[in-house]
Amino acid sequence: MRTRASNPFALGVASGNPQEDSVVLWTRLASDPLNDGGMGAAGDIEIPLEIATNSSFTNVIQSTQAVAEARYAHSVHHVVTGLQPNTYYWYRFSYRGYSATGRTLTAGNRGDVRFAFVNCQNLQEGFYPVYRDIAQDRSLDLVVHLGDYIYESAPAPGGPRKHRTKAPVDLASFRNRHADYKMDRDLQAAHAAHPWIFNWDDHEVENDYAGGTSWYDQAAFARKRAGSYQAYYEHMPLPPDFLQPKPFDDVTLYGKVSYGDLLQFLVLDVRQYRTLQPCGDSLTNCPERYDTKNDILGSEQEEWLKSNLSAESPRWNVIANSIFMLEYDHDPGYYVDGWDGYIHSRKRLFEHLYDNRVPNPVVISGDIHAAWVANLKYHPDFPLEAFERDDSITIATEFIGTSVTSTLSSGWVSTYRGALPKNPHVKYFDERSGGYTRCIVTPDNFRAEYKLAQNVADRLSPVKTVVTFDVAAEDNPNLRQGATMMETLTDVKLVEPEPDYRVVGWRWAEGYGAGKEGYWLLPRQLKLPDGSYVEFEQLKRG
Repeated sequence: MRTRASNPFALGVASGNPQEDSVVLWTRLASDPLNDGGMGAAGDIEIPLEIATNSSFTNVIQSTQAVAEARYAHSVHHVVTGLQPNTYYWYRFSYRGYSATGRTLTAGNRGDVRFAFVNCQNLQEGFYPVYRDIAQDRSLDLVVHLGDYIYESAPAPGGPRKHRTKAPVDLASFRNRHADYKMDRDLQAAHAAHPWIFNWDDHEVENDYAGGTSWYDQAAFARKRAGSYQAYYEHMPLPPDFLQPKPFDDVTLYGKVSYGDLLQFLVLDVRQYRTLQPCGDSLTNCPERYDTKNDILGSEQEEWLKSNLSAESPRWNVIANSIFMLEYDHDPGYYVDGWDGYIHSRKRLFEHLYDNRVPNPVVISGDIHAAWVANLKYHPDFPLEAFERDDSITIATEFIGTSVTSTLSSGWVSTYRGALPKNPHVKYFDERSGGYTRCIVTPDNFRAEYKLAQNVADRLSPVKTVVTFDVAAEDNPNLRQGATMMETLTDVKLVEPEPDYRVVGWRWAEGYGAGKEGYWLLPRQLKLPDGSYVEFEQLKRG
């Protein structure tokens, strides 16, 4: 008896790279996703694709055949053209009695843009309530992923879940690892609900790799990097110009997405073209850190970035950057895998922003598994000393989003917290993981809402806003005020702990006591003279 094949759309659907008149639609046929897809030796496959203006598909405006390319693991990267700006579209792929549907939204000039940015989603460290929340937020215009979409580590016991595929080292194993992540139902829902734009960091390939250099196994690295880049393309709604004449030895990830006069996103690739980290990639401040040859962007990407940043640029210029740009004195030492290892690249960018009076730059970053807000500093006469000087100007604001799941070790928490007094340009630090940042951009204001899940070990965990920052628009770089914390929790005044207090945990307190429904419950501990702690509670209205 003939049995029906498994669902070939087990990895879901996605849309990406939204433009005013086009969008990229993605899926991958994979009836056995964790075993190289299960499509065998089948060649290219044409599958029906419908584009409609409503979810019931009663008004189909395009009906075509999309191609699932065998050489790219039967993935589809179909560029739909001829669309209207600022318009929702529903799309549906079909194959052998199965179908998969998503919704997307084209870009265009508008009065406000609402987007979420995310990063660092190690599935071994938790579920994705963040993506459930993003999927349910129908007001979002797009999602920006800032890197570490997958992790290349081996399966490890002891967490909420673990990788079902071996540590990837080549194309086949990277395909299986991407499929492992793509099978998550909440991640699929977020992809199906909104268009995305993408950045990557290191864990899509290997920890802390720099350009063509590995810190672990250089002999095998070229093959590993090419395989990881190809698998990345096969699982993302990336445009075909990602590919180069020699695919996956060299690709083009950086690019631009524009929303008219209001906003543009400039997506940077700070992995593929960088020089090797100075100082042996260690937390230090060696003379090599000041070498002008250290470069995080490469000359071609840097010139592209500058060419898109001028006085005539849109009102807001969002630089989507995978690793933090701010200077942070760890007292002692600097994190040289970030822009602190490439200080002349940062200097040239800030100098360009200042000299060309680029309107309202905002940097969004990931990587560090904690939430930060910082004012980025520049001084035209002392550019390399700007973060240490009281007379420097705020050239931009950086919002660093916490991770979707990936945790920050207690050692790093202590290091970062202990060094905060040395870094007054940092306006906020919160080491809690399991969140994302939701942004609302208008001509006059950029708002960043930092959101956290109660518990990433619980797929159904609630997600709530814990703090909000505003940046007022100011075209004159000499007058920018940077980020301002807004009091968004009503009825209860926010109280910051004294230096001898510490936050030790938190949970959602719905139903906690009469009249206290809808509050955050924040246990805190008071340090006593003998070194012991006494716990007490502070409530904030949510």
